Amino acid sequence: MLFDIKAFESNLKQKDRKSQNPENISTGISNVIRHVWDQETVTFIDFDSFSYQDCVFALEAMESIALTPIDEGEEVFLCDPDNPFTVYNSLGEVIYTLRNTDKRHYQKKEEPSMFL
Repeated sequence: MLFDIKAFESNLKQKDRKSQNPENISTGISNVIRHVWDQETVTFIDFDSFSYQDCVFALEAMESIALTPIDEGEEVFLCDPDNPFTVYNSLGEVIYTLRNTDKRHYQKKEEPSMFL
């Protein structure tokens, strides 16, 4: 299946909602970044949770992530620590580390697996 970016863009423009305040803008952008980073399927995306401008901002942030080729054709992320995608990834790593550390200051209960 081929993805038609022009049709996708026109559909987003038709359903565009205007953000009422700066908090909505920030929430919309974080929703776009979460959907892209987590590679969610279209059926799980709430298109009312962000605007077209949020998508444009996230796309510009994505374009600013630099990939630099190193030896043997590998690529390494060298990016701005303030880039929204980098911040989202860092938050996920912190949450994972806090949940799975052996040096907790409280008793670790038997927790069900998150992936059941």
